[in-house]
Amino acid sequence: MKIKLPLSVQISFTFLNCCFGSGLLAIPQIAIKIGIVYFILFNIIAALFSGFCFVFIIKQQEVNKCRYKTLTNMISAHYGKYWIFMLDLSIIFCLLPVSYIAVSADSIADAFSTLFGLTMLKEKGWKIGLKFICTLCIMYPLTLLKTIKLLNFISSFCIIFVFFTVFYVLIQFIIWQSTGNILGQPHSQPRLQVMPLNNDYFTVFSFICMFMSLYSMSATIPCIMREYVHDFGLTVEQTVKEIKRAVFYITIPIAFTVYTGFGLVGVLLFNSHCEMDQSNNQIDYGCFSIQSNVLLAFTGDISATVIELLFSLVVFVSFPCMLYPIRKSIADFFKIDANVNTKKGYLKFNLIGFIVTIICLIICSFLNGIDEIQSFTANLLGIVLYGLSGVMLWYKIGRTPIHQINVIDDAEQVLLDEGQGEYSQNQEQPLIEEQIVIQPQIKKTRTVIFWIAVVILISLNCLALGSQVYGWVR
Repeated sequence: MKIKLPLSVQISFTFLNCCFGSGLLAIPQIAIKIGIVYFILFNIIAALFSGFCFVFIIKQQEVNKCRYKTLTNMISAHYGKYWIFMLDLSIIFCLLPVSYIAVSADSIADAFSTLFGLTMLKEKGWKIGLKFICTLCIMYPLTLLKTIKLLNFISSFCIIFVFFTVFYVLIQFIIWQSTGNILGQPHSQPRLQVMPLNNDYFTVFSFICMFMSLYSMSATIPCIMREYVHDFGLTVEQTVKEIKRAVFYITIPIAFTVYTGFGLVGVLLFNSHCEMDQSNNQIDYGCFSIQSNVLLAFTGDISATVIELLFSLVVFVSFPCMLYPIRKSIADFFKIDANVNTKKGYLKFNLIGFIVTIICLIICSFLNGIDEIQSFTANLLGIVLYGLSGVMLWYKIGRTPIHQINVIDDAEQVLLDEGQGEYSQNQEQPLIEEQIVIQPQIKKTRTVIFWIAVVILISLNCLALGSQVYGWVR
């Protein structure tokens, strides 16, 4: 008997895959760093504000019969072609798979240290070397493939291993509550980190944008809605209904529960640091110090090692999958002929990939933990994708996009900047007939609220990035 899941549940799996990634491994450490009060507060605000943005992204796609290919098309239809550059740049920064390099290198170093006794791999110099080896010898060669269909399928298992990690930590927490031991060693209750560690509020501020990225469905929602209407034949009404169920009744509640629960478990289970002797050996063996990758706290356990190795394999193939839309977006923006079916285009496409890979590698070499990497990539214009996009669509709700053309035969609206490719910037389509539209007047109150929101969001982004940079140089 074949069991068919409701469509909203199927769609929610796609959205959860967008939300849960390697960043989830750093949630316990983030909760300890900023304290459980700020962790829960930021998580609540991020979930509510993201939900607000999703409402107007869905509404805008519904009004326009799900014709927008991407969020970029949607924003630029109202605000002009300048926003193609801003949104594409924001998406590129947010998609940069820097954390994948850190996860793979750290996991392999820890696994080889446990299985083969190669403890030197956990030294800083060896870790940087492993990042170069994993990136240039394994990850980048996989990007040379002309098609990523198989890699996409394998990378979809990433969410499974992320949940394996969550369940593993949860099981260790339950065992500790029952026996008082972790991995056979007594472990006393750590001090509950209610407020920021060492009263470091600059670290707290640096994670503001990162919390918004935990609900990263903004760019995916328009694509999914268009696909179900134009490729799968669902009506706009059906699609909107299923998308709303998937987003508001399944994905956001599950994501919020997992993030909050995982953060609470981390605060209750792990120590912020452990005392070391002069030889850098741990004095209290019952102390479990939190790591940026939570699995590294359980060094020596075979179960954790197996999860690390399997996770590394999935991360290896996920890297080219994340790099593919970035390369395509860069090629489209600079109008580079990067058709992989031609020899020159194939070389150009892979040269772009190599340059982006080196940039990711350089960033990863300077940033140590997954939490720092996730925060840094989110602070680089992340507010445009995760915050401003929703506010901008809210401001223009009820108004007809001015940067578009109406085609006579089927009254289909064709965006001037809509073309081939998911994040493309193409030539204007020939004008067939212009239609004069009387736009409703936007109230002054709405305009004032809009600009206040814009100023607040940009200020928060500057505060987050500035706090992180200050934390590095102080």
